[in-house]
Amino acid sequence: HGQTETLPDGSEQGYIIPSDGDVTDYFATAISMEQVRSLTRRIPAKHLLYLMDACYSGLGFSRSGGLDPAITGYIEKITSTRAVQMITAGGKGEQVMEREGHGIFTHYILRGLDGEADRDNDGVVTASELGSFLKPQVSRASNNFQTPQYGHLDGEGEVVFIVD
Repeated sequence: HGQTETLPDGSEQGYIIPSDGDVTDYFATAISMEQVRSLTRRIPAKHLLYLMDACYSGLGFSRSGGLDPAITGYIEKITSTRAVQMITAGGKGEQVMEREGHGIFTHYILRGLDGEADRDNDGVVTASELGSFLKPQVSRASNNFQTPQYGHLDGEGEVVFIVD
């Protein structure tokens, strides 16, 4: 579950509430998005992708226009720099839906990674392609009750999956 707290200065703090967390005391039992950012800086991996089957939780994503996939050396360029990206199952205040034992979001992640998200048919699914695939698919499948959110937490690269 995701929860957003409005702070006295009007800003928002987001939280991810683990399965054993207390939704009435998320400050003490949840993981703040500040903690996620802090922990992420300590991970030496160049490419990280967080997939959260929970609603958006007050996290400011950055989105960049990115490079044109048709340019020579595109894959080498986007994989050469750090990428910390996140895709969440829904927007602020939305309840994520389940069907047939798992989240609708998870169902479409698997379809996207199987190649449906490969918009330019280059045999690669980037995290941004996956996010842009998930947004309308999950929104339609949930009758607009949830709309995935995605973006960068750090870096300008891309997490990349090779499609078999």
